[in-house]
Amino acid sequence: MKKENNNHSIEENISLEEIAQIVENYIQEEDVPIYDGYDVSIEDIEGEIDNNKNNIHKNEEIKKEPIIKEINKNKIEINKNKINEKESNKKKVNKKEINKKEINKKEQNHIKKELNKRFISIDIIKGIAIITIILASGLGVSDELPKYLLLSSWNGIKFVDLGVPVLVLATCFMIPSNIERDLKRKICYKDIIIKKLIVGISTFLIGLLLNVITSSDINHFRIMGILQFISIVYIIVSLIYIVFRKFNLKINVLGIILLVLGSIGLILYFIISKKFGNDMKNCLALFVDSRVLKGHFYTFERYGMISTISAIFSGIISLSGGTFLLDKKADVKEKMNRLIILGMGLIIISLILEKTCPHNVNIWSSSFSFIVLGSFMIVESIMYFLFDFEKNFKLYKLFYPLIMFGKNSFLLLVITEVLKNTLFKLNVYSIAMGKGVSFGKWIVIDCLSEIFGSSSRAIVFLILYLIICLISMIFIHENASKIKSK
Repeated sequence: MKKENNNHSIEENISLEEIAQIVENYIQEEDVPIYDGYDVSIEDIEGEIDNNKNNIHKNEEIKKEPIIKEINKNKIEINKNKINEKESNKKKVNKKEINKKEINKKEQNHIKKELNKRFISIDIIKGIAIITIILASGLGVSDELPKYLLLSSWNGIKFVDLGVPVLVLATCFMIPSNIERDLKRKICYKDIIIKKLIVGISTFLIGLLLNVITSSDINHFRIMGILQFISIVYIIVSLIYIVFRKFNLKINVLGIILLVLGSIGLILYFIISKKFGNDMKNCLALFVDSRVLKGHFYTFERYGMISTISAIFSGIISLSGGTFLLDKKADVKEKMNRLIILGMGLIIISLILEKTCPHNVNIWSSSFSFIVLGSFMIVESIMYFLFDFEKNFKLYKLFYPLIMFGKNSFLLLVITEVLKNTLFKLNVYSIAMGKGVSFGKWIVIDCLSEIFGSSSRAIVFLILYLIICLISMIFIHENASKIKSK
């Protein structure tokens, strides 16, 4: 009873307005749901909770979306970079392939120019000839060289005997094409003659100077030599072609005239020399040289006056072969047939003459000149087809060393003769011999003996000399072509 009375007393004391004021002060509107006249069920509350959860997930997904987009962007960029790298690598590979192709094209174009400029077949033949000359030159220790590298003492033909004759014939064979090229460039005959004289006279003087330097008696120095021999033939044969060329004859007619002129000269030489005999002490060459070159030749002059005259007539016949290749109306087969027929005819003449006139390189006997000329024409016809008509790049590269020797054959011959008569003749003390020897012998005996022995050291010296010559000629050729291209 007391409690109830107390409650009534509190209710009586607190008015409704005060209660409302308390509610407003101590209860926030966010905590109390707004009553809109409808009752809120539990399901509605759960639904709102689910919606709130979904909203939270959506908000999280919205927050994650830019991160995912950035990751995807990075992945795309990485893939793009990989693709770009692959493409760049492909481009690099393609560039390398293109560069290789361009280099190959440049090489092929360079080779084509070389093939069009000159007869590569002649360069190869001249290359073989100059190598043969160097092998038979007696560099180093000539006494230790095998017999097949020694020149024939008198009658007979060895392979090394063909070096100088083939070089002379190949040089004369190229004279018509060289002069015709100069005429196409509108170079006058006078300038062409001057150019030929400069080359020939300068070569002659170099050879003569070497003979003076190496002579023990200046009053009786040797006049003729290999350089003098070749230079005289080159000058006279060139002038003969220019004289006949000024008559404006047809190329075939000119070739036949030269062939007849050269053949008559060699046959006359055969008829005249037959009266003097074929012995070294009784021959036309000794008879003439002992009078013309009196006091300026040794017991027998290998490159004397008679052998020079014989070489001039041989060079004139070689000129005719060179003119036949210049005939624009004839096709390759016709040109080859002409050279082959010409070569076979010359060999037949040689075999007829050989019965009474042995093959002899020392005096350039008529039989020797005819057989070398005939063989040269046949070989050149085959080489011409392979290298100058077919223009095979693989063959060009395969025979490149010989081509380099051939292109610079004259220069190599001069260098070899200069070294042979100057540097290689210097006196050097040999420990192995215990005395002074020539520098060439010193290299062979003191330097190469320990490695290669006494049996092969002389040949090794010649091979090393050829390798040095080849490297030098390639270097000169490559740098000369670069300078011209610039």
